[in-house]
Amino acid sequence: NGGGMFNASSSPSITNTTFTGNRATSVGGGMANGSSSPSITNTTFTGNSANFGGGMYNISSSSPVITNTTFTGNSANISEGGMSNQSSSNPVIRNCILWGNGTEISNDASTPVVSYSIIQGGYAGTGNINADPLFVNAADPDGADNIHRTADDGLRLQSGSLAINAGDNSLIP
Repeated sequence: NGGGMFNASSSPSITNTTFTGNRATSVGGGMANGSSSPSITNTTFTGNSANFGGGMYNISSSSPVITNTTFTGNSANISEGGMSNQSSSNPVIRNCILWGNGTEISNDASTPVVSYSIIQGGYAGTGNINADPLFVNAADPDGADNIHRTADDGLRLQSGSLAINAGDNSLIP
C-alpha cells in the first residue's frame, strides 16, 4: 500500500512535492492514508498506479486537506485512477485539478468537500469547473529538462485555461 507514501495514524504536512511513477500492488499508487489526515499543498500526483486509487487512496476516516494540487495521468487496474475515498474518509479538496485519471474521485461511505477545483466529469461544490485545464503538455509533466517543478513543466497552464484565476485566492500561500 502507498507506492510513494503510506500514512498510518499520522498526519504529516506535505508541501511542494511531486509523487510520480510510483506503483502499489494494492492501493494508493501515489499515497495511501489509513486513519490519517495529512495536509497536502502545492503538490503533484502524476503517473502513479495501483489496483485502487492510482493517485491517492483514503480509508478508515482519513480526511486529508488537499490544496493547490494536481492529479493527472494516474491509473488504477480496477478503478479510481485519481482518488478513492472509503470508510468515512472525507477529504477537503480546494483549488485542485483532477483531470485525465479515468475516474477522478470515487467514494464509498465518504463525502469529500470539493471547492474551486477543476474535476473532469464535474463534481458538486462551490466554484468547481468541468473544463479541460489546458496543460501545456500533460504527456511530458516534467518538461524537456526532466526535472519536476521547473519553468518548462508540461503541467503548466496554457493561456486561456479556465483554471487561471478561478481558485479561492485566500488559499494561495
